[in-house]
Amino acid sequence: RIMLVAAYRSASSPGLQKLEANLLAQRAATAIDLAPVTRQESAAIAQQSATAPLTDAAIDTIWQAGRGNPFVTELLATTGASSAESNRVAELLEARLGRLETRLYQTLQQLAVLGDAFEVEQVLAFLALPEAETFQRLDEAVERRLLDREGGGYRFHHALLRDGLLQRLLPQERREAHGRAADALARAGASAGRIASQFTA
Repeated sequence: RIMLVAAYRSASSPGLQKLEANLLAQRAATAIDLAPVTRQESAAIAQQSATAPLTDAAIDTIWQAGRGNPFVTELLATTGASSAESNRVAELLEARLGRLETRLYQTLQQLAVLGDAFEVEQVLAFLALPEAETFQRLDEAVERRLLDREGGGYRFHHALLRDGLLQRLLPQERREAHGRAADALARAGASAGRIASQFTA
């Protein structure tokens, strides 16, 4: 048996809502509504994400501003954003990315071209850096909760992080980067489908 797990926001397209209704009617799926995280859970996420211990007042501000969204809670804790900025996720992302050192930022932007997830061999082929330096940058990104380790590779901690990095690329830069990524994936022995995805991204 194969279990497929899919997630989407309640405000997503009507097409997804219709698909869900059809699957539920056929008893081919089970719907699980995820509630916002509690204040206690929000405090734990914020303290883990922040670079320094947070006061109770700061935690209250993050809790009220984050509205129970774990990723927004992380962004608020890492950027030190005030409640006045709380609902501007794009601005929070911009602030977090803008604080990265140029070296790490450029590495992450290149990885964003590869996809949401990538294997170590693919990273080594694409970045074309000394192996030790590549792993140092990957470890730093994991430590900063920008990447997560997954099996034998890595995945962006949140899709919005990857989206924010890609949006900073000019159209011509992105086309050229996807071309280089396709070449690197071919050298790393990626599947034909994975390589072809670079030309449709």
